[in-house]
Amino acid sequence: MCGATLTLALGCHRKQGWGIAAMAACAAALPDWDGASIAFGGVAYARIHRVWGHNILVAGGMGALMGGVGYLAHLSTRFRRKAAQATARFWPGRDFMAPPPVYSTNALLLWCLIGVLAGLVHLPADIVYSGHPEMRSWPVPLFWPFSDQGCVWPLVNWGDITSTLIFIGAMFAFYFWPKRAQIIAVLALAGVLGYIGVRWLLV
Repeated sequence: MCGATLTLALGCHRKQGWGIAAMAACAAALPDWDGASIAFGGVAYARIHRVWGHNILVAGGMGALMGGVGYLAHLSTRFRRKAAQATARFWPGRDFMAPPPVYSTNALLLWCLIGVLAGLVHLPADIVYSGHPEMRSWPVPLFWPFSDQGCVWPLVNWGDITSTLIFIGAMFAFYFWPKRAQIIAVLALAGVLGYIGVRWLLV
């Protein structure tokens, strides 16, 4: 939700459509792919999660890749038709099948850049959301594999749902007032940052 909201706050959907926000949501979640290591047991999970995917190199690179793939899907008439049909179920009576866009190198670069930004925003979020009174903080090695030095600033406890509720409220607002998506997204991000700021003052 953070990646999508950030993209909407930047106004990228105005020219690129809502698909770029959906791509950013996926790119922002991608660093957690290393959490699949839980399938190999707790020791593997402890060594791999928040390491292999949670660094600038991998998070940024996978975000760029997601941006490129998302843009190609954006250009695909078949994909757009299926996405429009799926979306129309939630917004009956609206036409989501806009004319297919023409390839643009600048647009491709924008999608990749937004993908990188969305992938990287996952890292400071995990650095800040790392606190718990009964558990030790879990550092994020931003410069892995070149350095194992981890970064952590545990301002908000794991399991704290305040920011999640703010983003969920924004999602409902996007549904009811899609033309005001940018201002809603800005307010949602301001609310999350404000909440983190309050937690920082209370530390």
